[in-house]
Amino acid sequence: MSMQPQVVAELRNVVGRDHVIDGANDLRIFARDASIEGAMPDAVVLPANSIARVWNERAIAAIRQDTPHPPSQARNYFSYSVCMYDAWAAYEPSAVGYIYRAKHTAPDIASARSNAISYAVWRMLKERHAYSRTASNSLAMDDALMTSLGFSLTN
Repeated sequence: MSMQPQVVAELRNVVGRDHVIDGANDLRIFARDASIEGAMPDAVVLPANSIARVWNERAIAAIRQDTPHPPSQARNYFSYSVCMYDAWAAYEPSAVGYIYRAKHTAPDIASARSNAISYAVWRMLKERHAYSRTASNSLAMDDALMTSLGFSLTN
């Protein structure tokens, strides 16, 4: 039997922990030794996450700080997903956006997609977090992540 650690990306591994969100440093996948049932995972940062994953993790982190309201959070996740998909689809010739259907080109498609996705979801998070119980902290963390990714807050 292999002794390789099992990769666990389940939210249940972090629910209930007193967790302070630290921008890009809180983007984690957990590895746990499968032979130790119920062991708390050791967190490791994986920089290879997609930009959509990075922003999804930011949205989850904001929920952990706030008082979640499941119907609102479901709506928010749908909105985040749509804006990220539409930003991605704008640079994919065969994809049809959900709301935004224009097409764009760029010399570096991957960079343009990352830029479009980041600005789209950042603006959506800013709008939704403005009404949260922890607005000042959530808005600051949204900005901190955007800055850590190298994007301007004034664009």
